Amino acid sequence: MREYKLEAKNIKNPIYRAPIDMEGTSPSGNHIYFSNYYMVQNEKPYFAICGEAHFSRMDEAMWEDEVIKMKMGGLNIIATYVFWIHHEEIEGEFDWSGNKNLRKFVKICNKHDMQVILRVGPFDHGECRNGGFPDWIYGRPFDIRSNSEGYLFYTRRLFRAIGEQVKGLMFKDGGPIIGTQIENEYEHASAPWEMTTENSKEWIVSGSQGAAHMQKLKDIAIEEGLDTPFYTATAWGGSCAPVEVTFPLWGGYAFRPWMFYGDIEEHPATAEYLMNDFHNNASPQYYNFDPEYPKEDFPFACCEMGGGMTVFYQYRFQLPYESVGAMAAVKVASGCNFLGYYMYHGGTNPHGKKTPFLNENAVPKFSYDYQAAVGEFGQIRDSFKFLKLQHLLYKNFEELMCNTKTVLPPEAALQQPEETDTLRYAIRVNEEGRGFLFINNYQDHAEVHDQKDFALTLSLDTGTVRVPEVGTLNLSANANAILPIQLELDGILLRYATTQLITKITNQKGEIYYFFFAIPGMRSEYSIDKQFITAVHGGCAQTDTTVEVFSDVHSEIICKNHENKVIHLCTLPISDAMNFWQFKIGGVDRIMITNATVLPQETGIRLECRDQEEEVIVKVFPPATVSAVCKEVETKGKEGVFDVYELSVQVPQVALSVEDKSTVNDENAGELKRPVVGSPITSTKVVNARAEIHIAPESFDNVKQLILQVDYIGDIGYAFIDGKMIHDNFCNGATWEIDLMPYKDEIIAKGLYLYISPYKEGAKVHSESAMAARYESADKQIAEIHEVQAVGVYDIPITIA
Repeated sequence: MREYKLEAKNIKNPIYRAPIDMEGTSPSGNHIYFSNYYMVQNEKPYFAICGEAHFSRMDEAMWEDEVIKMKMGGLNIIATYVFWIHHEEIEGEFDWSGNKNLRKFVKICNKHDMQVILRVGPFDHGECRNGGFPDWIYGRPFDIRSNSEGYLFYTRRLFRAIGEQVKGLMFKDGGPIIGTQIENEYEHASAPWEMTTENSKEWIVSGSQGAAHMQKLKDIAIEEGLDTPFYTATAWGGSCAPVEVTFPLWGGYAFRPWMFYGDIEEHPATAEYLMNDFHNNASPQYYNFDPEYPKEDFPFACCEMGGGMTVFYQYRFQLPYESVGAMAAVKVASGCNFLGYYMYHGGTNPHGKKTPFLNENAVPKFSYDYQAAVGEFGQIRDSFKFLKLQHLLYKNFEELMCNTKTVLPPEAALQQPEETDTLRYAIRVNEEGRGFLFINNYQDHAEVHDQKDFALTLSLDTGTVRVPEVGTLNLSANANAILPIQLELDGILLRYATTQLITKITNQKGEIYYFFFAIPGMRSEYSIDKQFITAVHGGCAQTDTTVEVFSDVHSEIICKNHENKVIHLCTLPISDAMNFWQFKIGGVDRIMITNATVLPQETGIRLECRDQEEEVIVKVFPPATVSAVCKEVETKGKEGVFDVYELSVQVPQVALSVEDKSTVNDENAGELKRPVVGSPITSTKVVNARAEIHIAPESFDNVKQLILQVDYIGDIGYAFIDGKMIHDNFCNGATWEIDLMPYKDEIIAKGLYLYISPYKEGAKVHSESAMAARYESADKQIAEIHEVQAVGVYDIPITIA
C-alpha cells in the first residue's frame, strides 16, 4: 500500500484585475475583461473552452452541423485561422466564396452562441503553404514579418479585406468575435517557402522587430475594423508576446512529428503530463512556460494544446485519444482556466488556383484531419468524448473551479516524464477548502502500468480527508480522474467521491440530480453522512460515512438535506458516460445517452448516425416520450433514472463496385473485378495497388455524407477523379476516409480512382550513368488494398415531449 499526503491549508488566492488594458462591452451589456486568474463575462468568472476549426478547410454545407457538434462537445469559443493564401492566392483577387465565406461561418457561430477568435496572421503557419503567405509575396523588395513600408501596405490590405467581411460581427456590435490573434510564434517559428523546397530549401524569416512590430500589426487591425475586446499572441518558446500589446497564450504538444526532420530517431517522453503550478510567482521555471511577467498577474491561458496531431511523412503514428483528455486535465490541475485546443476539428486543404496544392510539404496535400476530436469529415473520436465530460464539469461548476488554487505535493518537483510509478496528483482548492483532486496516469512515449493500492490524505482547512476513508484505490493505465473534495451539494457535504462529477440538473419536481461517472479501474465510493441518505439503488457496501456503488451499472444515492430537499447522486458506467449529452430544448435541461451524435435545433433534435447498426438506443432524462417520424420507436423500460427507447433504423444502402487495377508479379493473375460492399481486395504480390470505384447515383440519396473507407498498407494513398487529385493519406495503419458528397456529380459521371504508392525497403536512386539517366530500385515494395467500403451519414429527426 502506498500512502500519499498533501497539505492545502491557509489557501490565499487573491483575485484582482489583470494589469492589461483590454476589455469590451456588447450592446446587451456583457462586459469582457480579464482578472489575474480567469476571463470575466457578465461580471462572473468565465471558464473559457476554445477549439480550433478552420472554416476554409471545412465543407460549407456542413458548417452548421459541425458548429453544433463543437458546442455539444463543450466549447464556448471557436478559433480559426484566416489563411491569406486561401483568400488572395492571385494578387488583388480576394475570394470569400463557398468554403472561404468567413462572414457566413461567423454568422453561424453567432446563431449558436459560439464566440470567435480570429487568427489573422499575416503569418499563420498551420501547415499551410508558406505558412499562409501567398506565393506572389516571395521576392518582393521588402522584408516580410517586419515594419517595412511595403510589407505593411499588403498587411493593411489583407486586414481591411478581413474587416470588411466581418463588419458588424464584432463583440461591440453584438457579434461573436471577442478576440484577434496577431501573427503567430513571432521571432520563434517560420515555415518553408514551398517554391524553393526542391532546391535551395529557403525558409520564411521568423521576424526580429519584437514589440514594435506586434504593436504595429495591432494598430492596423484596429484601424481596419478588427476591433475586439482583446488581442492575443502565442508566447511559448521565446515568441514575442508583450503584455502591453497582447494577451499571451500558451500550449503544448506531446506528439511532435517535426522532430524527425533532424537526427532524432526515437520520440522522447515529454513533460506535458506532469503536474505544475502555472499561477504561482514562487514556482520554478517550467518546461515550455517562461513568461516575462509575474505569473500571478495573468491567467494561464492556452490556444495550442494538442487536440490531435497530423501525420508527417517522416513520422507515422496513431494518436492515443486518451492523451488529449489527460493533457486537458493536467493543464487545469496546473492552474488553467482557459483551455485552447489545436486542432479540435480537422479539415481538408482547398485546391489552389495557380498552385494545385496549398499544403506544407511535410504533410498530406489535402488531408488535415489532425486526428482531432472531431475529424476531417465530422467523425466523433473518443477524445471528443473524454473532453466533453471534463468540459461539462468545468462549465457547470465554473465559479467554483475558477476560484480554486493549485497545490502540488512535494514529490511533484522531482518527477520526470519517464518515471511513471509514482502517483501524479495535485489539488485545486478554494479559500474555503473545497475543490477537486486531480490524478493522472497517462504519459506519452513511456510504459505506463495500472496504479494500484494507493491512498491520499489531504489536510485542508475544512478538515483532514483520506481518499478513500478505508482501504486503497486503483487507477487503470492511461486513465485520469478529477475527484470532488469537500463539496457542498445543496446542503449536503460530500467529503469526497471516487467518481468524477459531470453536471447538475433539476427536474420538474424541483429535485436536484448530480451525475457522476465511474473511473476506469477505481471503485466508486461516496463519503456522506448516513443521516442524509434515504435510499441506495445499485449499492454494494455502506457504512455510517461511506457508500460504495457498482461501477458497471447505473446507480443512485437518494438524499435529503436539512430542509427536506431531495438530492440524487447518480453514477454512470464509463460506457454510458462516453455517450453522455447535455442540452436545453423547449426551456428544459435534458440529458441523453446515445452513441449517435446529438444535434439539437430550435424545432427538435437530430441524431446523426454514421454506423451500420439497425437499432439506435436512446436514454433520456428527465423522463420523456421520444418519437421519430417514419421510424419505429420501442419503449425499453428504465435504466437507473433514464427512460430507454430503441429506434429501428433503415440504414441507407450503398451500391459500390470496385475494379482492381493493381500491378501484380504473378503473370497468371488476371484482372480482378467484383462488386464490393465491404469485401476485400487482397494480394500479397501487389506492388502497386490501384482500384477504380463506381457508385450508383441512388447511393447518395437520403444521406448527408457518403464516407469512403479504405483499409490499406503502403506509403501514400491518393484519390483521383478523371486525373484530378481530390484527397490523400499518409499510411499509419488507420482506415483512410474520404467524404464523397462534395464530388457527387463528378463521381457519378466519371468514377473514382485510388492509387496506393508502395512502401519501399532498400530503395536506391542509381545515378552512375554517363548519359544523365537516373532510375530507382528497391529490394521490396509493399502496397495492398485490403478493404473498400462506403458508409452513409444520415440524420434521424426525433422529438421529446
